[in-house]
Amino acid sequence: MRLLLSLLLFTTLAYAAPDDKPPFFHVQGAEGQAWLLGSVHVGQKDFYPFAEQIEQAFSTSVVLALEADTQDPKIAQQIQPFLYAKSPLPDSLSRKLATYCGERGMLCDPNLAPWILSSQLLMAEMARAGYQSAQGVEAYFSERRGQKPLWELEGMLLQMRVFDGLSDATQQAMLEGAMEPMDVGPLLNAWRSGDHDLLAKLTFEDIAEEPEAWEALMVKRNQGMRDTLISWLGDTKGPVFVVVGAGHLVGEESVVALLREQGLKVTDCWQSRCPAN
Repeated sequence: MRLLLSLLLFTTLAYAAPDDKPPFFHVQGAEGQAWLLGSVHVGQKDFYPFAEQIEQAFSTSVVLALEADTQDPKIAQQIQPFLYAKSPLPDSLSRKLATYCGERGMLCDPNLAPWILSSQLLMAEMARAGYQSAQGVEAYFSERRGQKPLWELEGMLLQMRVFDGLSDATQQAMLEGAMEPMDVGPLLNAWRSGDHDLLAKLTFEDIAEEPEAWEALMVKRNQGMRDTLISWLGDTKGPVFVVVGAGHLVGEESVVALLREQGLKVTDCWQSRCPAN
């Protein structure tokens, strides 16, 4: 069962190029505006640059906003309470983990929280394929933000609390999924072609079957992102350029859908003309 890994994989691996169409929206509020770009978190140098309208939107924005500032020096201290599992792994899962890591020459601590182990395994798999977080979309824009302030939609502490709050069973299912073979081709093609319906289906087909994970990782987080974005629209004198995991921007309960429900004008910049940058 892939469970959360379809979402994590999507926000971990994709290819962006000037003729690709990653989710990209313009949000117009009564007092301000924002750009929303669906992101991937690791990459390669030849992913860039993005399409001209994305690059121009970033250039003319006054703020860069990410889900979380992963370079925040407080993270090392903040993560300490969340590092370790609340209960031991089942023997069968512990043995499977040992075998998986041994075959790949990895040192895996079975005492770590399963959601952390899942992320470690996934990132190691991506690194072996040549993809690095230092070349991800967030890093790409962070390195070029200049004097733009950096805002956080959530922050690492909030995200860690969300994952830590998942039950042992859900976290262990994540770990099981992280050790399954990966086939991200259809997901990548949907992202690159701008097929939001297929992208949502492939991203959520497993996670939607797990009520706890769906509620915690998608529904509540999307609602929180919506509220934060709305508050920002009245706080700046220019556009906010928001880079967020693309899974949060597609589907019926996405941030985009929630903003529209609140009466904001949200334009898909690949389907309709967005305001000039």
